[in-house]
Amino acid sequence: MLLRFSIASIAAWLMAACGGGPAAPVESAADVEPPVTAQADEPPDAPAEGEHAAEGNFAIAAVPQPPFAVGGQGRTEVSLEGRNGYHVNQEYPIELRVQAPPGVELAKASFARADASVFEEARAVFPVVFTPREAGRKEFTGELSFSVCNEQNCLMERRPVTFAVDVP
Repeated sequence: MLLRFSIASIAAWLMAACGGGPAAPVESAADVEPPVTAQADEPPDAPAEGEHAAEGNFAIAAVPQPPFAVGGQGRTEVSLEGRNGYHVNQEYPIELRVQAPPGVELAKASFARADASVFEEARAVFPVVFTPREAGRKEFTGELSFSVCNEQNCLMERRPVTFAVDVP
């Protein structure tokens, strides 16, 4: 039996997963203007150390946890945080994929909800564990697929994640 799903039925399912209410159109972050929270003459907040993407409704950060040493285990925490009334969708199949640079071994390259050290509506945190096999600056790349929701809609996103560590 062949099952067919319409965009409307998928949007309705996502809304139910985000806390119910009537289904609203699913929009991308590019289609949604974040609410204005500062006076026109105030500068926007500076991004936190390690922050890579702040789209108004969410922020992604990759924060290395030094010290790092050749042959020693290193760690970076990659986090997603909901903002402006948005929360991490608890039902969406969140996924983080990381590629290590040459000279580094990853303990794990793909992360799902079960791999998170924290997974709650306010934020999700993934510990990326690695072992440097040589000294130098090591630049990691990756991608985070996720959804954040508010009372009216859910945003499904795929964003790049990058971070670097210096190994003495």
